[in-house]
Amino acid sequence: MLLTFEIRDDRGRCEVITADAERVLVGTGGHCDIRLAIDQGGVEHAVLEATGDLVRVRCIDPRKPLLVDGAPVSHGVLRAGAILAIGGVRMRVTFGEGTHAGVGRKEKPGSKKRLWIMSAVLAATTVGMALAPKPAAGHAAGPPENAPDLFAQRETTCNQASAASAFAVARESLRNADARRQRYTFIPQEGVVAVQLLQRATVCFEAAGATRDAATARAEESELRERVVADYALHRLRLEHAIGVDDGRTALREVRLLRSYVQGTGGDYVTWLTDFERIAQMQGAR
Repeated sequence: MLLTFEIRDDRGRCEVITADAERVLVGTGGHCDIRLAIDQGGVEHAVLEATGDLVRVRCIDPRKPLLVDGAPVSHGVLRAGAILAIGGVRMRVTFGEGTHAGVGRKEKPGSKKRLWIMSAVLAATTVGMALAPKPAAGHAAGPPENAPDLFAQRETTCNQASAASAFAVARESLRNADARRQRYTFIPQEGVVAVQLLQRATVCFEAAGATRDAATARAEESELRERVVADYALHRLRLEHAIGVDDGRTALREVRLLRSYVQGTGGDYVTWLTDFERIAQMQGAR
């Protein structure tokens, strides 16, 4: 089935994507066929599936409703030309039979076209764009894709000999996490460390037999980790957009924030961020 999506964001930007596919996944996740900005929907928000002459749509993440021709739906059959809406994004979907002889655009596996629909990101980076310096030379293509996983290593054991000492470590870790969480708004690395401290508090409360305290710490850790991961992804999106529109001032600001997130890690992505800031400073950027 040949599906065509005429996609428009809340600032009027439009793009057309055609896919010869039986299944199209829409969401903010990197694996999605149509990728939304992080603030526009869920990781996997909706899926369209073609069966015979029918195209069915199903809402996966109900936190932001999926509207079809203005009405919220959880699942249903689409008519050709139906308008889907998620957040500030509108998609007109048309479809017909694709051929197996290569007519239309049938994309190779692993090379699916992704659409980055920017909303708040675009608004934040458009003002003053014409006056902004260009990104550092040699970095116009953007950073590597292998950004570090901030929480790849999880603390799973409490290295304390007694329940009393484990409980004391858990309480201290919880206090430190609360203090760092309050500073997270201004210093990204504080949020990362706060999550790690809450992980330590959880396992040490468990080692001490304080199951209720452990459950509370685990819930707080999960909530904060989700927030930090989402913010980290949003700043990476903003950096990519700033580079794409030659907005060096915004790019440098995002690089500095991202360097705080990845402090203590390594790899090509971190090296790229370090080199970008160094070159930008050599060029006189502030």
